[in-house]
Amino acid sequence: QLPANGLAVLNYDDQTVLDMKERSKAKVITFGFANSPAGGADVRVSDVAYFVGDNSDEIGGLSFKLGHIGSFVPVRVNGLAGMHQIYGLMAATAVGLHFNMNLIEISGAFERIELPRHRMNLIRGVKNTTVIDDTYNASPLSKHAALDALRDFAKARESLGIKGRRIAVLGNMRELGKYEVEAHRAVGNLAAERCDILVTVGAAAKLMADSAANQMPKENIMSFSTSEEAAPKVQEIIREGDAVLVKGSRSVQMEKIVEEISFR
Repeated sequence: QLPANGLAVLNYDDQTVLDMKERSKAKVITFGFANSPAGGADVRVSDVAYFVGDNSDEIGGLSFKLGHIGSFVPVRVNGLAGMHQIYGLMAATAVGLHFNMNLIEISGAFERIELPRHRMNLIRGVKNTTVIDDTYNASPLSKHAALDALRDFAKARESLGIKGRRIAVLGNMRELGKYEVEAHRAVGNLAAERCDILVTVGAAAKLMADSAANQMPKENIMSFSTSEEAAPKVQEIIREGDAVLVKGSRSVQMEKIVEEISFR
């Protein structure tokens, strides 16, 4: 239980979390997207869009408007690939405002932020490609979010005349129990809609390939037992302009593939 002089930072878009407001004696600041059904958060984000870097210092990322009590400032976060990650930035904004930072200061801090490695990072790949490195871990929900990011980032590049393929390199998901088969097949179905080429790593991930094969050309699907086997093949098939998502559970060591195809 927070003390009365404490601070509760609550997600307005999650009703279970928001209900904690009624039980807290502390000051409450809420955050959420402006286009949410309720739409009444204290800290709000709107107009989220991908941008593509136009110089050697900027790979691309997400831009949006950050608002509080009727004031909005533009924000660009270089290297940020996942729209769901903006929730963390909104929570940080709430804390910053509590400690008397203003929106301009907070916006500037976000534009200088050093993002955690392997968590939806945009990085430069070999052959003038762009890699979405989300190799820290994987679950069904995060796999879906990452595939959405691959689709949306590729669309943003296409709108600027940057042509390339969407390549998803997906590893096993662990600790799913009786839902393992169902969850992997569901990701495979979504991958078939979101990518042009699918590479899977691990025995369970082969279920993704099997499902995707019902919807996309089989010659665009490859499966490997380990990341060591997959890495050189991924390096071989990528070409200029491609956007490449790499994601899997820690046990599959998908970061080895990122090391093979990027300049990190």
